[in-house]
Amino acid sequence: MNSQWVSLTARLIRVVLARKDIGYAELSKRLKEYGVDEGEKALARRVSLGQVRLSMFLQILTAAGAPMPALWGAAIKEEGGWEARSIRVLDAELGECPAMQQEELLQKMLAMGMSLPKVRLAGQLKSGTFSVPVFLRALVILRSPSLEKYLDYSDLLAAAKAGFIG
Repeated sequence: MNSQWVSLTARLIRVVLARKDIGYAELSKRLKEYGVDEGEKALARRVSLGQVRLSMFLQILTAAGAPMPALWGAAIKEEGGWEARSIRVLDAELGECPAMQQEELLQKMLAMGMSLPKVRLAGQLKSGTFSVPVFLRALVILRSPSLEKYLDYSDLLAAAKAGFIG
């Protein structure tokens, strides 16, 4: 996984927590309500390594009481597990770019320097088990402003350009 995407993922989560004045110990307690049983140190390590799935990021936003991007509202409120919510969030983002189908998104993500094999990435997108770094790439391709409260879009673009070059 490209270190720029890992860094952006960690920054994204740290910004969410900082804006709500929540540390990893408190987040760990709050996440237990959503079925995530992970200690403070393990959680901090996971974030610093960028090993956070979109489903967990959605749980973090919810547990922290942080503002959810408006486009994601209906996807989050519907019944189902967090992976199902992740799929609906990605579908909502794709819906804002009706000319693009998931297959084209997949091809563009691979062209951006994804290290995952196509079949594995497609499986993750279909099952909702994709990581935040993967999702951030999708947001760049879709030109989505959904996370502008937490990340500068110019930083996402810089990471994308580095993926094409590197």
